[in-house]
Amino acid sequence: MKYLSMTALVSVGALLAGCAGFEENQPQREDKAVKLTTTVGFGSNEATKALTAAGVKTFEENDQIAVIYKNTSNETKAASVQLSGSDISDDGKTATIKVTMDAPAENSQLRMIYPAAMLKTPIVTDTPIDDAGTINYDNLNAQDGYLGSLGQYYDLAVYDGAMVGNALPTTITLSNKLAICAFTLKDDKGTPETTDDEDITSHITNLTVSDGTNTYTISRSVGVGPLYVAMKPVTAALTFTATDEYGQHYTKTLSSKSFAANNIYPIGMKMVKSYKTYSTLPVGTLLKLGDQIALSTNVHINSDPWVETSKAPFTLVRANVSGETVTEAADGTHYVLKDKDGDFHLQENNLLVSKATDGLIVADYNSPNNSYVCCTHVNLAAIDISKLPAESYSPYQKYYSPHIFECLYGELDKDVKLFIPDGDTVWLGGMTHHSGKQVCGIECPGSALINLVDGTTNDLTPGDQNAYCGISGVNGIITIDGTGTLLASGGVGFAGIGGLDFSVHIVINGGNLTVAGGANAAGIGANNGHTIGDITINGGNLTVTGGANAAGIGCGRPSSSNIRSGNITINGGNVTVTGGTNAAGIGCGADTGKGPCGNITFSGGTVVVNPGTGGWGVGLKTNQQTCGDIKFKGGSVTVYGNTRTSNTIYINDQPQVSRWIDATSDKPFVYPIPATQ
Repeated sequence: MKYLSMTALVSVGALLAGCAGFEENQPQREDKAVKLTTTVGFGSNEATKALTAAGVKTFEENDQIAVIYKNTSNETKAASVQLSGSDISDDGKTATIKVTMDAPAENSQLRMIYPAAMLKTPIVTDTPIDDAGTINYDNLNAQDGYLGSLGQYYDLAVYDGAMVGNALPTTITLSNKLAICAFTLKDDKGTPETTDDEDITSHITNLTVSDGTNTYTISRSVGVGPLYVAMKPVTAALTFTATDEYGQHYTKTLSSKSFAANNIYPIGMKMVKSYKTYSTLPVGTLLKLGDQIALSTNVHINSDPWVETSKAPFTLVRANVSGETVTEAADGTHYVLKDKDGDFHLQENNLLVSKATDGLIVADYNSPNNSYVCCTHVNLAAIDISKLPAESYSPYQKYYSPHIFECLYGELDKDVKLFIPDGDTVWLGGMTHHSGKQVCGIECPGSALINLVDGTTNDLTPGDQNAYCGISGVNGIITIDGTGTLLASGGVGFAGIGGLDFSVHIVINGGNLTVAGGANAAGIGANNGHTIGDITINGGNLTVTGGANAAGIGCGRPSSSNIRSGNITINGGNVTVTGGTNAAGIGCGADTGKGPCGNITFSGGTVVVNPGTGGWGVGLKTNQQTCGDIKFKGGSVTVYGNTRTSNTIYINDQPQVSRWIDATSDKPFVYPIPATQ
């Protein structure tokens, strides 16, 4: 739509100032100052000034107009007029100005600039009266993206003409010199669905627009609404960079675009994430090959200066290293940060990896002035699980043979088996494996430590109802730690996190876990008809649900009296657990006379236990089953359903006479026991 076209109507009355006084014994001289009074008006049908989204332009109190002219000595002069409230009339469309001019030359060149903030100062006496000599386009780099300030300081309109004798012309037209763009920005998620693209406009603190000749930098606090930018008219390809309040950088390139003066353009853009600026590099920061970063402080390793901020952004690449020579290579032996000038930055023994396709940098610790990188996890590498090589003897299986401290991310085909070798430590950095028929999300033949990278979600829910466990063990200890998120579920008959033998033990130290068992299998614990060893929860935020006929934590549905669960101990964390139909929240499965459970101990954390429909809270349902001691000795525990054992219940290490504690959904058992219970 038309924007910023402004017509100013000026009627002039010229008043000659009186003569100045003279000093004694000095020749009398004429005062060269003249004061001209003029009425300036806007065209009644024009929407001209960027004061509202509709572009309505009116004079406001304290607005300033600059007047540039030649004096009788052919010098370039400038004067400025500031409007008072009494100067403005006709709903802001007209204003009376009084401008003092120093001996204006008759019929000489005349220019008016509105607002006067765009006047180049100081005006040199031999300056040509043109754009280069009188307009400060550098001011356009001081924009803050808000409409009000754009209208007050940058919405440039100019009149070019001549004096009429030694008076101003009676009619003046101010023409707008700039185009106004209103940018709305989104984070491009790379999908066609617009609902996936998050609006980031209100989070942007810096936007740079370049047409190859002119660059405009807009800085602002976190705000709302579009980013308004005043620009010179242009027909060119445009490049955009933006930074949000979190340090994330975005880029965008538009093919040839035309922005004409006297127009406002609403523009919506999807921007692509590039690199991120960190004040310090957080522990667990995941960098894949080709990712870029920058830091607002210098990077150090083991207290030695390493990378300067002026070299940012840095790109993670692979390289071959021979002595002091570093060359980038697809099959290189190191991970190296390459700066914007193409120089490599390598600290021996700190970014060394092998066989990996991508990399993960983990900060060890931070100080107020510097970041320390890779002091602990020196061989950490990230693996895109979709690129794992298939074993030649089985096209439907892929085996993961990692180096210690590697990180898994990406998506894996559902019919591919993923194994973590005995004794390995891995990180899950945003991986998805919707396992297929007779396939686990992750299978651990032996002991494994699984760390969840902060801020990532790792999905091990089944893609087929006949899938096996989300995470399954054969022998040894499965340990889960970290601060990321894990979703783990089992197919029919298989636990969310479980195992095939009494020699499999499960330890949860941290993470945000949502775990569910398939029908007849525990959420965390035994599969249908299988045993499980000890289950220990030391921390984390857990929501656990058992399948039908199986406990939330503990036994699945047993097939014989030899099927059992080991000891269950909760030392910490926030745990909410719900049993399946006819089963315990924590303890035994549904069948009577089968599936014994070991000791159940609550010694810390906050625990809420819900029975399955027709089931019970903690322990066993009938005397035909067996359950070890149930001990309440620490933490906060609420059990909605009976607690029952074939052995002994202990409260604060004191044995109880009864082997059960009655509770209902209306009257749960609470530990520590309130005075009224």
